[in-house]
Amino acid sequence: MNFKAENKRIAGLIKAGLEKLELGDVGAAFLDFESALLFDDENFAANSLAAICLTRLDRAAEAEPLALKAIALAPGLAIPHLIAAEVLASINRHAEAEFQLFEAISKEPYNVVLRIELAWFLILAERPREACDHLARALEVSPNEPKGRLLLALALAQQRHWIEAEDEIKSLSKLEKVDAGMLALAGWLRMIRAHDLQFTGPKLEEYKRAEELLKRANLIDPSIDFARELLAACSEAVERVSKPSVAKAPPTRRLRAALIALVVVIYVVTLWVGFLWVADRNFSAAMLGLLGVLALYVVLLVVAGFLRRDFSFLPSPLFMFIDRTTNGWLTRWSSSVVTELFARAPASAELTPAQTHAGGTVPKQS
Repeated sequence: MNFKAENKRIAGLIKAGLEKLELGDVGAAFLDFESALLFDDENFAANSLAAICLTRLDRAAEAEPLALKAIALAPGLAIPHLIAAEVLASINRHAEAEFQLFEAISKEPYNVVLRIELAWFLILAERPREACDHLARALEVSPNEPKGRLLLALALAQQRHWIEAEDEIKSLSKLEKVDAGMLALAGWLRMIRAHDLQFTGPKLEEYKRAEELLKRANLIDPSIDFARELLAACSEAVERVSKPSVAKAPPTRRLRAALIALVVVIYVVTLWVGFLWVADRNFSAAMLGLLGVLALYVVLLVVAGFLRRDFSFLPSPLFMFIDRTTNGWLTRWSSSVVTELFARAPASAELTPAQTHAGGTVPKQS
């Protein structure tokens, strides 16, 4: 047997398979790697690459033994552990996939790609704090890594740390070597932030920043459908938010208005008669009666606010404080007219964004 010729043929098949895999022809690439395995079923590269192809062909169950065999053939390398993690994650065996990722990092602790892959896994598992630790280590080694910057911004956004996420997005947009996909995802992240904001001014500003990133991404690579769709949605949002509709209060019926006025008059008269009756007895009772009148007045205002969904009687700082404490509940409960009223307050730009129903959804891993 001519081992030299056989090894040359295996190397040629692997090289041809890699070229096809790079072009996106996964099926043809797998045939080449499978042919290489027929000549040598213990070839580490052929086992690893065949496992990758089977995973991308949605045949991960068949890929698992090949990936595990590659680990046995090259136990000191990190790459087979990374491939095994991808295979195991695709069949929803996440705990084993995480173990393989940590094994890969133990082999090459300063490998930026491995740290970023583990961080992406942790983000998808909704463990952003751990992801931030690994991304910080990766960026210490390679500060200009665009994917690391983007994932760090995403992990910070998951924790509602928008100020730190904003810094990472700015750093990403300043990088010279950044692809259109990274910019599109950064724009998508800004759109999530804009969706969370409650007031017109900050919301519009954030949508405009997202639009700038998406325009730049579309200029770099117009073929990315994701970027084009986001740009269209963002431009529509900018136009919509810049011209907000003013909600008009429904006309109140005369009988209802007369009854409300009558109740208020009776309420005020009764309180003042009671207060004067108490004041004739002694001073301390009069003060207690006055406090009681004020307390009842406040109760009446609060009840009326709930009924009309209008808390405009509150001072602006108090409104903002209650809204922050309740994670935006007061703003969501209030009518749009009241929201616009407080949007004009200077403090509104610093309002913590409220939780949104689907704005923070993480995109699926490719």
